Amino acid sequence: MKLDRPLLALRSAWAVVELRGPRAADYLQGQITQDVARAAADRLTLAALLTPQGKAVCDLWFAPEGDEGWLLIVPACAREEACARLRRFSLGYTLTIAPSARRLWSLQGPGSRALARGLDHAWPQAEAADEGVWIVAVEQPELAGVERVDEEIIERGRILRGIPRFGVDWSGYPLNAGLIERGGVSFDKGCYVGQEVTSRMRWRGAIRKRICRLALDGPAPALPAPLCSGQAEVGRMTSAADDGAGGAIGIAQLPIELLDRGARLTLADGRPVEVVDS
Repeated sequence: MKLDRPLLALRSAWAVVELRGPRAADYLQGQITQDVARAAADRLTLAALLTPQGKAVCDLWFAPEGDEGWLLIVPACAREEACARLRRFSLGYTLTIAPSARRLWSLQGPGSRALARGLDHAWPQAEAADEGVWIVAVEQPELAGVERVDEEIIERGRILRGIPRFGVDWSGYPLNAGLIERGGVSFDKGCYVGQEVTSRMRWRGAIRKRICRLALDGPAPALPAPLCSGQAEVGRMTSAADDGAGGAIGIAQLPIELLDRGARLTLADGRPVEVVDS
């Protein structure tokens, strides 16, 4: 989807969590998959919050705020569980971990970064266009001449770009959702919850699935849409959007073995499905 002007939407699919207190950085370092030393105030950094068994509580984006604070942008569907998980090991720390009253706004399209320049808590984040910004604020940002649109327009852009969404397109082990390739895992940092399983999966070659962007002719199917190879169901298309040219783009998590041998995929209605990116 190519936008010809900047558009603004409230992203209710995401929620903001605040973590504050002395040694907050040290504590966060032991909870997430990415090294907090890589974080900076002028950008968002991707990570995941895991269970001790290495499964994702959620993915998240984070940035420092002030001397002792951190902003975490988490999937709204996982906000309460993420807060509870973050509090679980905080004994011995003086921390506040709570949902924020601030909300996430997505500004997408040409000129977005220039428009957002000077705003507090605004970071580059291209989710629906080649240029985009995420803004954390309680109220709608005042941006002259920018049209506010429904969230579904931004969501369609996310799908067409093949960006997976936790709780919709994936769950379980984050390495099966391309978190390494997306820069969300550090294998150089110290220990964190779920690290042992995550490291073992990588070094033993136990990553079995991959997020794929798919293309098909005709309208987007009803979701979730079973994907078949021969007579066997091998996965499900979990996000899909019409591409504006008579076809559709979808997202699915599929077995790497199947992708490596170039297996032919079809929908239940017989329409062929092409793997565009994986």
